[in-house]
Amino acid sequence: PVTYLEPFKGNEKALGFDLESNSSRAKTLKKSRTTGKMTATSRINLVQEKGTSYGVLLVNPIFKAEGSQVREFEGFVTGVLKIGDMVLNTRYKNNLVTNKIRIKLIDITDTKMSDELFSELNFYTFNNPFLYERELVITDRVWQVKGVPTLAYIESLQTNKPIFGAL
Repeated sequence: PVTYLEPFKGNEKALGFDLESNSSRAKTLKKSRTTGKMTATSRINLVQEKGTSYGVLLVNPIFKAEGSQVREFEGFVTGVLKIGDMVLNTRYKNNLVTNKIRIKLIDITDTKMSDELFSELNFYTFNNPFLYERELVITDRVWQVKGVPTLAYIESLQTNKPIFGAL
């Protein structure tokens, strides 16, 4: 169960929560403990969140540091990524104002089924020549970021001034 929280305010519901109560999270914890490496969950609904935003847990195993070859497992340090907050905070810190770019973030680790982590309304990609796509590796997961400019932004860049060129 979750024993320590920081910050506590706003996360009270997570205190005492059994991370292994869900098969997806349990699988991630087992993988992290077995490999000794940080792993990430697939998309989850955070117990402390209201609404429909998703989160991801980054799980890092902790082992007792002793001179023996056999490492004794102590527990996990877990970081919580609130996907919506992460995307929106990144956008504002980089001056990507909401009326200019629409963003979509998808977990494509499982090739049979992708999980939408974040998507803005009015996101369109069909035949969009300005579509930007990039893959990000987050520990053992692969995310795809898609971005497109809004029609309002494209229209704001159009000009009636003639463009001259020389051959």
